Amino acid sequence: MTSAAAWELNDASYQYPRGPLAVRNVTLSLPAATLTAIAGPNGAGKSTLLALLLGHLEPTSGAVTYGGRALRDWTGRALAREVAVMPQHEHTAFSISVRDMVAMGRYPHLGLFEGERDADRRAVGAALERCDLEAYRERAVDALSGGEQQRVRLARAMAQEPRAYVLDEPTAGLDVLHEMALFEYARELTASGATVVLVTHQLNLAARYADRIALLSEGTLVLAGTPRDVVTSERCSEVFRWPIDVHPHPGPGADAGAPQVVPIASSGVAIRGGPVTLHT
Repeated sequence: MTSAAAWELNDASYQYPRGPLAVRNVTLSLPAATLTAIAGPNGAGKSTLLALLLGHLEPTSGAVTYGGRALRDWTGRALAREVAVMPQHEHTAFSISVRDMVAMGRYPHLGLFEGERDADRRAVGAALERCDLEAYRERAVDALSGGEQQRVRLARAMAQEPRAYVLDEPTAGLDVLHEMALFEYARELTASGATVVLVTHQLNLAARYADRIALLSEGTLVLAGTPRDVVTSERCSEVFRWPIDVHPHPGPGADAGAPQVVPIASSGVAIRGGPVTLHT
């Protein structure tokens, strides 16, 4: 990869058929070998932005590149060797074991009709161990809890051994142990030279672990920068339409001083932009 940025979006927009602009004139550089968190409220355009980064959607206007090349110039197989994806949701049409699901991450490295090699088995074993799944290897994926299935999807991405990871809400359904383990491992990946881009609603964890945060609102990039630049009381209150205090993380550790959001609880609070209706 010759570019200092893994991905670049240049004035990129996307409009769904007969719908409004889901992503609006976003110019954003995602540096290689860093952890970038994409955050914002529901409907901010985060998942659409990921689809543009992966080439699943082509921008209505503007351009998206990976490794200095337009996404359309990458073959699917070549891009799969470079980028591993952990989707937020996934449906399997048939029952499959945890071990076999994780082994699917090796497919981009295998030739037609080629069986697993020692290197593939080592990669699968290491991913199972890293995601705390060794005891589940023979279990059916569809028999696992949502959080356990999330860990299987992460292990599959790890087994792929890519240069970049795209993770869509990877901590959804995870307990505290596995949330923290995921962010710790994401930091380890960037330390070894990989690029990690993740969508998250865990703003406090993003502020503790990410090198950069890209904050979206209504399809527009509000700001991209360091957590201290992006996570401020005024900006978060405006974007999330709820009064928010920001306090430094007390530590100890390397994340001491990282901004942490504290929503203010009050029955009489005014919500910016009008009332919010929650559907159950």
